[in-house]
Amino acid sequence: MATAFALLDDPYGAIEALAPYAFSVHFKDQALREYEHCFLLADIPLGQDSFDMKRIAAILKRAKPDIRMMLELITRDPLKVTCLTDKYWATMPHVSGNDLARKLRFVREHPAKSLQEVGSLSLDKQVELEDANIAASVKYAREELEL
Repeated sequence: MATAFALLDDPYGAIEALAPYAFSVHFKDQALREYEHCFLLADIPLGQDSFDMKRIAAILKRAKPDIRMMLELITRDPLKVTCLTDKYWATMPHVSGNDLARKLRFVREHPAKSLQEVGSLSLDKQVELEDANIAASVKYAREELEL
């Protein structure tokens, strides 16, 4: 999903298209926020931000009821997706301006409530935050997604 979005693809469309062929998925949620060169993309606990995790889980379960879902969560500073720079477009000549406009509109309509900035935290605080993020994700997966 994150890769699809960062490449200006439709993440839900990618999930719909690939779900029938999947045996397992690394299930994760992402937070988005606009910044000067396009948008920031950050891993966050499941269900806490920009994407509809219930919709994603339903797509996967419908396509493959026995699919294995593994939590993927990296507690790190947000990644910078620099889609407003020439360097970004050097390898993507066939992606349209419409795709960029749709993604920027999505980012603006679904801005992150908060992005975790962890680079300045002590190692102990980073581990503490990682543990809290995992616990929150597992709780959400059990209670809201019935995984």
